Amino acid sequence: SLMETITPVVALFPSITASEGSDRYTERKHPPVIKQHDIASTLSVLTGVPIPKNNIGTFHWKLLSHFITKEEVERGAHEVMCFYNLEQVLSCLKSQFSWYDQTDGYKHYLMLKKHLSDSKTDAKDAVKECEKAINKMSEVLEENMSSYNIKIMMLGVLILAINVTVFGTWYFKYIMNDTNGSLLSIE
Repeated sequence: SLMETITPVVALFPSITASEGSDRYTERKHPPVIKQHDIASTLSVLTGVPIPKNNIGTFHWKLLSHFITKEEVERGAHEVMCFYNLEQVLSCLKSQFSWYDQTDGYKHYLMLKKHLSDSKTDAKDAVKECEKAINKMSEVLEENMSSYNIKIMMLGVLILAINVTVFGTWYFKYIMNDTNGSLLSIE
């Protein structure tokens, strides 16, 4: 919804700290940027609810790793979350484009499925490939969300300017003259 897409999320982190016992300041690494649509996926996985139907984001594993136990990691929680997220983003891609099968993300997905049928595929490699496929699909979807036809936009601005000019002239010529005449006749 509109309210969800315009709501900012701000997290503050100290970027400069003083070393103990000295006046020297050291620069810390800045935290990674997390896209807004990634927050929905991350919170969904954390709370155990389905990822929103049209969400094109991926969960943020470094953030999730603080909330997942070692036992869950050993049982393949990361893999399960990644493939669940992949299927969800793929469904968005399929619903948006009839040519989804020509995208790099979908080709990566097919390659991943082929490698998974191999019994020699390492789980860590599979997760990396899964994340690559999600990111490639998400990039295509993001590009579609923010692509603008500049020529059509300029045409709209031109039509707006013509309307303002024509109706502004009409307003001042007829309405203001009529109002001025009415006011004079009342006095």
